[in-house]
Amino acid sequence: MPVLLFVCTANLYRSPIAEAIFADLLAKLSPSEEWRVESAGIIAPDGLPIAPHALSALQERGIDASSHRTRLLTRDMLEGADLVLVMEMQHKEGLRLQHPDLTQRILLLSEVAGLTYSLTDPDHDSLSSIQATAREIENLLVRGRERIQQLVKHA
Repeated sequence: MPVLLFVCTANLYRSPIAEAIFADLLAKLSPSEEWRVESAGIIAPDGLPIAPHALSALQERGIDASSHRTRLLTRDMLEGADLVLVMEMQHKEGLRLQHPDLTQRILLLSEVAGLTYSLTDPDHDSLSSIQATAREIENLLVRGRERIQQLVKHA
């Protein structure tokens, strides 16, 4: 079973939004494919629920992420993933420095859509900022879905 891991800083906004949206895309567009789609944070405290504004941005899409709990990224998670999609260049560079044997599987989320830029953290106090981030993540995932599936299958 393919394993896709999304990584951000605290696993409260960007990576759980990406996890939920990609899992929803797979369920709608490739229902016969079984995947494990996960998320974690580089400095995430374990066990916190998804941020309320992030939950709202997903609920607007008909996606329920209320069961999400934050997880601190571990070496085992990285090793168990076929592909690791990070939000920022500093995440990519840091993980590649710490785990040089895993560099091939660590990419920016934007790279799977043919772009190269960091998706910065939204303003946590602003629902509209988080909604904009969710739209951007969704666009990148829709554009990059086929590439993600190819990369995972060739891992």
